[in-house]
Amino acid sequence: MATSLEPLKGGYDVDENAIRFSNYFHVLRELVHLSCGWLPLEPRLEVKYALGDHLHDDARAVTKIKRRLYELRTPSDYPGAPAEELAALLDRANTATTGAEYVEIAYGELKPTLAAAIRVHLDALDPIVDEPSLRLLTQILHRQERHVVELPAGGSKVDFEDLGALTIRLR
Repeated sequence: MATSLEPLKGGYDVDENAIRFSNYFHVLRELVHLSCGWLPLEPRLEVKYALGDHLHDDARAVTKIKRRLYELRTPSDYPGAPAEELAALLDRANTATTGAEYVEIAYGELKPTLAAAIRVHLDALDPIVDEPSLRLLTQILHRQERHVVELPAGGSKVDFEDLGALTIRLR
């Protein structure tokens, strides 16, 4: 029998996972809504094409996260409402007045912040106990990283070291 000397990871409990997934849900849902608004207004074909492709990925991720919240058997109050700090960031993205400004906020702040939080989540995740989350988060992370490469903003800024750890407001 082979044994590993690597210590076991504790991972996250169900409530911590639900909070983290709820925060990812809020960011991705807002990106989907805002991208739908900016897509028809974008004059550059290559940017319009990328926004459409990324919109599709993000919409599928929202559905998968919602399903993961259900699988965690969390109360129906999840995903709740975002914390004040996250709500302020999402509101700022909503105030963009041009497509270029939206891309700057979405691809320069929201997506890098989301990717950083998912990396933190993956680092502390127990890959054996929480394999469904591992699979989902790995897929979302790769897509978010690809989005930022395909549609680069002027600069990349992470607004929160760990967006997933922000509290949420339940009903």
